[in-house]
Amino acid sequence: MTVFFGFMGMGLWGFVSLPLGWGIASLVAAFLAGGSLSMLVFERLASEEQRTAYLKARLFND
Repeated sequence: MTVFFGFMGMGLWGFVSLPLGWGIASLVAAFLAGGSLSMLVFERLASEEQRTAYLKARLFND
């Protein structure tokens, strides 16, 4: 979550400080990059039990 929120902070900063078109593009890019990178970090750092629990929670909507 820290990785994702860090990227979203940078995206919001770009959204506020850049012109409208580039601001929206920076927000979308930060969302995509932060989401992808946070999933890579989770897969790298999580144990097998944590990954299994995550997938079961997504499967059963818990």
